Amino acid sequence: MEIKFTREVCKGWRARGAYVFAVVGGERQISGLPDRVLWFRGKTIWVEFKGPNGTLRTNQRLIIKEAWKHDVHCAIVWMDDMNSVTLQTKNGYIPLTKKELIDEIEWRV
Repeated sequence: MEIKFTREVCKGWRARGAYVFAVVGGERQISGLPDRVLWFRGKTIWVEFKGPNGTLRTNQRLIIKEAWKHDVHCAIVWMDDMNSVTLQTKNGYIPLTKKELIDEIEWRV
């Protein structure tokens, strides 16, 4: 469910003109980086997607907290179901529909 949801959201961001690319941790990359990076309207936004039962690994939590300390645009998308999420930013938690996440990401983060 998380993979399908992530694809749909990224497709929506691309339709709005964002450049979206996946960051996949591997043997030669830094483990714990957020799943996606968006370049959109002058912002670079890092996004970590988590399914309904997902949890952050320790290194993910550390990297995201460090990003927030340095005012990096970074968020965690906690999926509630296929149509609603809770967006976690350095300023707190925001309940959103999938459409709102797609349409408002650049000023919510």
